Amino acid sequence: MKKILGILTSTLLVTSTVSTAVSCNLFKPFKNPKAPVKPKNPDYRDPFDNNSNDLEQPKHFTYNNIKYNIFDEDTANPTNVYYANEVLEDNSSRFKKYIPDAEKYKFNDLSDTSDFPTISLISQYVRSLEHFNPNKPNESRFIWRDKNNKTPISSSEYNKLVSKVLDIINNQKELKDVIFDSNSVISKKKEASVDSVRMQQGYPKDPNSGDHKLWGELEEVTHGDGSKSGAYQFKEIPFTEKSNNLYNFGSKGVFRIPTGLWFYNRIIDFNGNFDNELFLSKEFFEKDPSRFNPKKMKLVWDGILDQILRNRIKVYAMQKAQLELLISFLEFQKALSSSSSLIADASKTLNEQLDSSGIQTRIKDFESKLLSYMQLKQLAGYMFEDVEVDEINLQLFPGTSFYDGGETDFRATYRWAWNEYQLIVQPLIFKLFSENTAKENFKQAFKGKYEKHYDFIWANIKAVDGVEKPHVISKSEANKKFDAFVNYYKQKFNWKFSKIE
Repeated sequence: MKKILGILTSTLLVTSTVSTAVSCNLFKPFKNPKAPVKPKNPDYRDPFDNNSNDLEQPKHFTYNNIKYNIFDEDTANPTNVYYANEVLEDNSSRFKKYIPDAEKYKFNDLSDTSDFPTISLISQYVRSLEHFNPNKPNESRFIWRDKNNKTPISSSEYNKLVSKVLDIINNQKELKDVIFDSNSVISKKKEASVDSVRMQQGYPKDPNSGDHKLWGELEEVTHGDGSKSGAYQFKEIPFTEKSNNLYNFGSKGVFRIPTGLWFYNRIIDFNGNFDNELFLSKEFFEKDPSRFNPKKMKLVWDGILDQILRNRIKVYAMQKAQLELLISFLEFQKALSSSSSLIADASKTLNEQLDSSGIQTRIKDFESKLLSYMQLKQLAGYMFEDVEVDEINLQLFPGTSFYDGGETDFRATYRWAWNEYQLIVQPLIFKLFSENTAKENFKQAFKGKYEKHYDFIWANIKAVDGVEKPHVISKSEANKKFDAFVNYYKQKFNWKFSKIE
């Protein structure tokens, strides 16, 4: 199996317990990746009609007086067009081609040259099934029948379509297991993969070699009875201004850098990001005087390897919340498109029938999955510095044209989730449950110790995607959007009810 470091040429030079390597080239990160080609498809229709897919990718983003170089992270063309016959004809063979091979997720060493597949094409197809345009309800329509017959399918065909897509995805047991990391099938490979990086970089597991301290501290493994085993294992050496791992940055001076184990335990990280020192480090860890002294410390290691691994892990990790969201949307649409027979009693209120039919349960679950995805717990959030020219590159979402495992669409999925939440689901929660429920659910998702992290994330999303930060809408806006939703579904699915409440 090829290893990344067998391809890269960077190697830390070691002379003693204290590193005195003299070349800065080790820390020179990737050049900005090339922008992916995304030709605009004239047949594409944005279901939310807010032109968020038409914005030109900016080259820079400034926050708190720090200027970051940024680049395209999504590589899937957001204007791809999909059709109903891909699912409704030929045993869904065209749609099934969008499903990645679960076996390709199962490589043993996360530090080799393999990348995880993605579900971006499934995501694009499912997201294209939104038919209600909350901004312009009169322009709402179902997905087109096929490429040569650009007429919308009927409401009954739509129900058949979403039901079939949901069944196909739910039948992908192995794929769901690997994406949801059932039994930690992927994350359990972390320890061995981090140690593989150590071996690739040539740090010995030898207590008599001073070189090992550039990776971590060696401690002898003890048996259960307290006796020594003769075998050794590494433990982290904390990264502080008193660390012994020094690096000569030439004219920039000599700085303390992390030891390898400390650093790569944070690169190969399957947990949520916000407490990871590497996550948005220039805004948080490196501004914390209790943990970081910029006059003595630099948070760098091997720029190229770091970006490859961080990106790979987060492309995988973000797929869990993404797939959960897509499944919940399909369940929501299946329930709504079955409503002709469920919301059919003119003597009962709409609320009564939405409750008894189970649609309210689907609304609550969809809200939960939307908020979970919008929390963006598995962003890359990687700020890597070119120490030679004093430039900082920012990769917020996983992806970019450097990723070879498959196309990515995590930003586009966020834009879609934002619209679903703000324009459709939050008004439903307001009216079917209560204003307080909507406010409390929002508060639970975004308020607390990570509010400053979200301020940064939302500022970047606004600059790049033109999407405002999520917020609790006003009561009047909730009423207006709820009425538009009910009127549309009443007409499209022949709802019958006595009154709303």
